Amino acid sequence: RCGMVYMEAVYLGWRPFTTSWTQHKVVRVLPDHEEFFTNLFEQYVDRIIEFVRSECKEGVASVDANLVSTCINFLDALLLPSMGVHPDREDLNAHLSHIFLFALVWSFGGNLHDTSRMKFDQWLRDEGVVKDLAPDFPMDRSVYDFLVTAPTEPEDSSP
Repeated sequence: RCGMVYMEAVYLGWRPFTTSWTQHKVVRVLPDHEEFFTNLFEQYVDRIIEFVRSECKEGVASVDANLVSTCINFLDALLLPSMGVHPDREDLNAHLSHIFLFALVWSFGGNLHDTSRMKFDQWLRDEGVVKDLAPDFPMDRSVYDFLVTAPTEPEDSSP
């Protein structure tokens, strides 16, 4: 026998996805950062979803849980030692904030029409999201111009 319970995403919400991710993935990769990521999701996701749903036009219809799941997938792809994520890194929280901003932009804003992308970019700035997560972000560039790269090795200066 097999029993299944189906719950629509609207009743489940997005928090079970982030709770599961922080409790199972983050604690293995960055044991002291479960609360850090939980706070970031709590601080920004509801506001971003509300803005995207009320002010933007998506290329393909989505549900909130899918947007959050996409954000988590971006984070999973970037929270790697090869991307400069090390528990002993001196500026780790700043680096993680940059990674989180990148994941927010492309998970919640990647599916938006061009005119909505401009609105989303401006809203992220007006609401202080960019300033909070990447205070050094250039004001003359779009959030869509931002990317996270692996750290470069110092060039060998030996003869």
